[in-house]
Amino acid sequence: MTFFPGLLRYAGLCILLWGVSARAEDRLTAVSAADLARQAAAAGPLTLEQAVSLARIHDPWLRGSRYREQALQAESVAAGALPDPVLSLGIANLPVDSFAFGREPMTQFGVSVSQMFPRGQTRALRRRQLRERSTEQPPIRRDRLARVAATVSKLWLE
Repeated sequence: MTFFPGLLRYAGLCILLWGVSARAEDRLTAVSAADLARQAAAAGPLTLEQAVSLARIHDPWLRGSRYREQALQAESVAAGALPDPVLSLGIANLPVDSFAFGREPMTQFGVSVSQMFPRGQTRALRRRQLRERSTEQPPIRRDRLARVAATVSKLWLE
């Protein structure tokens, strides 16, 4: 019975740490954006390089792409693992007035453990598929960075 509360505490700690790291990254981005804004205010009008940097920092799609890549990499690791084994416990014909196992000759106690094994190379193929999908994100991000720079440059010139 002590396993389940321990598992809940562990899951809660993981969620807490994930939230703290996400907030820390947001805070670092906000600090660098604030520094750029202060520099821009001190330097006068916004230069093209500053405008492109600000647009890249504040693009939520880029942050989402990094998170998608990390999620796909984590899923690829999990896809290679076997499913959890299943433990079954059962009691039949137990007298409920005394709960004595030896009182009735029909009392039965059963324990079983089962493990599912996927067919063929299912796990390896799924792991490889997810790993390949995660490698798509860096080139897509580079394309997005170029598009953001082109759009901001066009708007800046206008």
